[in-house]
Amino acid sequence: MRSGPYLEIALDQPELLFRGSFDEAGPALLSGRLIVHLHETIRVRSLKLTFTGRLDTFLSQNLVSSVQATDEHREIITHTWQFLEPQKHPVQWGPRTQTFPFDLLVPGDNPETIQTALGKVRYQLQATLERTSFHGNLSALVDVAVKRGPVSGAPWALALMESIEAVGSWERQLDYRISVPTRSLKDGELFHTRFELEPRVKGLKLVAVGVLIKEYARYYSAQAQPLHRFARVVARNENYIAPSGACSIHQRRADDCMDLAGSTTIHIPLAVPQAYGHIQYDVLTELIEVRHRIKFLVKVRDANMIIHSVFIAVPVAIMP
Repeated sequence: MRSGPYLEIALDQPELLFRGSFDEAGPALLSGRLIVHLHETIRVRSLKLTFTGRLDTFLSQNLVSSVQATDEHREIITHTWQFLEPQKHPVQWGPRTQTFPFDLLVPGDNPETIQTALGKVRYQLQATLERTSFHGNLSALVDVAVKRGPVSGAPWALALMESIEAVGSWERQLDYRISVPTRSLKDGELFHTRFELEPRVKGLKLVAVGVLIKEYARYYSAQAQPLHRFARVVARNENYIAPSGACSIHQRRADDCMDLAGSTTIHIPLAVPQAYGHIQYDVLTELIEVRHRIKFLVKVRDANMIIHSVFIAVPVAIMP
């Protein structure tokens, strides 16, 4: 148990979820309780709770181009609950716990929470209890994650449920079919990529197969002018194939790998990182856009003992 007086912000739900695009999403309910824990009597002048949302970009010092850019700092939304109006003569509270419920319908056309290298959208609740002179004020601060998902049954939501399939041929030597169960992946999800390989010539060896997720953040000016693009790999798994067909992350010599003598199927797992520290959900706002691609690798050695890497990339959505 904490000693001394303190404030606690308890949310009914840990996050807000908008369903649908900016044009179709209805509001989401932000609700909870501000709890004032008092183990002794104190003198109070005021008590308030403020919900704010801000958008910030930091482009002016980070651009490698001739485009002139300025940072953007905007307040998206603000709302204040004044639970105790400022008092000329302070009131006495305690020793007891007091609870102040709060709620707010947050419009669905607000942008989601964003954390990227050069820009962010952040929502916070901040509580302040003002005390008399010579006593420090009490405060509490919590982040509120705002997310966006598809409307159940909407055409674009149904499209995200379809599987990913990449079918092709490499140099008339190898046919491949690579598939992932769905076009939409959730943060924290473990999924498997299926590699189906069919050699068309003799002497091929399968050295490795791999899969990675790459994130692309694009930044725009207030006039919709593209300013900067930042890319990073957020997840990767490359497996080397033993002569027996067993997979391992440990590198092998090319002459100690699997002979591609016939149809071969291999499954490779990959875990999507948790938002927000290691991956950002797909977002499209006026100033910041984030998209993802999933990239597949097939590494083979031909009959002349030359190693070739075949890369295939397709879009994928990262959703809550």
